[in-house]
Parts: sequence; C-alpha cells; structure tokens
Amino acid sequence: MKTATKSSHGSWSSVIGAEPVTSFDIRLDQYGQHNYVGLSPRSSFIADGYNHGYVIQVHNGYKSSQLGKNDQHCYGAIFSPGDIVTVRVTNGNEIHFGKNGQDLGKAFMVTAPTVPLFPLVTMYSIGKVTIVD
Repeated sequence: MKTATKSSHGSWSSVIGAEPVTSFDIRLDQYGQHNYVGLSPRSSFIADGYNHGYVIQVHNGYKSSQLGKNDQHCYGAIFSPGDIVTVRVTNGNEIHFGKNGQDLGKAFMVTAPTVPLFPLVTMYSIGKVTIVD
C-alpha cells in the first residue's frame, strides 16, 4: 500500500499517480477541511499547489472541476476517517465517486476523453490517505 501524509497546515501539497487509471480506491486515514481526492491530467499537475481536475472535497462532499466547465457544488457525500473513497471513469466517460463500496452516481462528464487521467490527492490541511489495492 502507498500512503500520502501531510503533517502541516497552511500550504498546498499534492501527489499524482505514476500511471493513468480508470478506477482506484483510497482510504481516508486523516483529513482536514481542504483535502481533495480525484482524477487529473498529468499536464496540469503542480506538486506544491492546488491542482485542477475532477475532485471531491472529502470533508463536505463538494465536487469541483476546473477542466472545461467549472462545476462546484454539493455532490451529497460526506466522508469520515476510515472511509474508502472509490474514484472511477465509466465506459460512458462519466466520473463516479463511491463511499465504502456504494456508488454515489455521476459526478462529472469527462470533457476530453482522449486525455489520460491520473489519481490525484491535493491537501491544504493536515491529512493522510492510503491507496487500497
């Protein structure tokens, strides 16, 4: 298992996967107010900044995309420490999130289906997440 940990508050830190994926699961070990999980093209990745992509803010369930149409509103899922978040792209180019094995439905339409998407974690607050195999 691979773990990403941020031990301080007050600046952005991000990590992106090495390979593009259509699905991944991540355990929320610890998180704060401004921590996001989702998918992003590698071309827009910044290690020490807020990253654009298809993401969900785990403390309040707000989804946000700054790829194509800026779409930011409540997706309806609030997560707790220990929850498993699933992020997946369907055959119809929809991005869905899941919580503890339950699909939460369509969050986004992929605006550029030929662009590979990579797992993304972006944290401003203290946090720790673990990829689940």
